Amino acid sequence: MKFYSRRRVSPVITIVSLVDILTMVLMFFVYTTTFKTNQPQVTIEVPSVNHAGDKQTDQATTILSITETGDVYLDDKPVTVEDLGGAVKEVQGKGQSLAMKADERAPFGKIMAVLDALKGAGVSNVPAFTRPK
Repeated sequence: MKFYSRRRVSPVITIVSLVDILTMVLMFFVYTTTFKTNQPQVTIEVPSVNHAGDKQTDQATTILSITETGDVYLDDKPVTVEDLGGAVKEVQGKGQSLAMKADERAPFGKIMAVLDALKGAGVSNVPAFTRPK
């Protein structure tokens, strides 16, 4: 008695449709990356941080404040960016440290002008006040 044995059919995966899908995905990535702009348009709120350092010093600190409108104050006294270098040198002569407190909506150009004036006065590292989230 002879039994008929069934031949096993191995599964076949059609690769043609996979190649089509892969080609479409590749074309999508090529088209979307070529239209990127050089300047990202992102809204940033700078002062909120997760891990703010709480460094306590015994030295007296002078606060340099920049308001939302771009006004600059040195210990509650208004000062212009041009006069800031001389005022900071006077504060350093008294042995006081300097810290910056800027509004989160302050113009970035004004902050950079203040930092440039501080660099011209010989101040290279200015700590900034932040608030935790």
